[in-house]
Amino acid sequence: MKKRGIGIIILIVVIVAIVGYFVFNNLNLESRDVGKGEGEPKLYPASSDLGGFCGFSTRGSCSSDSDCSIGGCSRSVCMATSELDEGFITTCEFKECYVAQDYEVSCGCINNKCQWYK
Repeated sequence: MKKRGIGIIILIVVIVAIVGYFVFNNLNLESRDVGKGEGEPKLYPASSDLGGFCGFSTRGSCSSDSDCSIGGCSRSVCMATSELDEGFITTCEFKECYVAQDYEVSCGCINNKCQWYK
């Protein structure tokens, strides 16, 4: 009976490891698909020169800062205002490095793309 219990525990550990592997790999932060299909927005990590701020940008098209907005569940995404209605989904996780005010960063139009800047 003890061998059967150990076997079940090992099976559970293996299943958790497999699920964890796929969940972890789907959270790759280089760029993430967040839209519903091809051609939908991607998320790009904020520039590494923002003092540790770890938000994202869609790099949506803009001509002035007023064309850009902050979105996402944790307000960590700088995007074109025109993208607000597209309904893409972000994970609702919070990290201290998402708080733009703490890093003195703003969401605005840089080189015709909405992105975070100091």
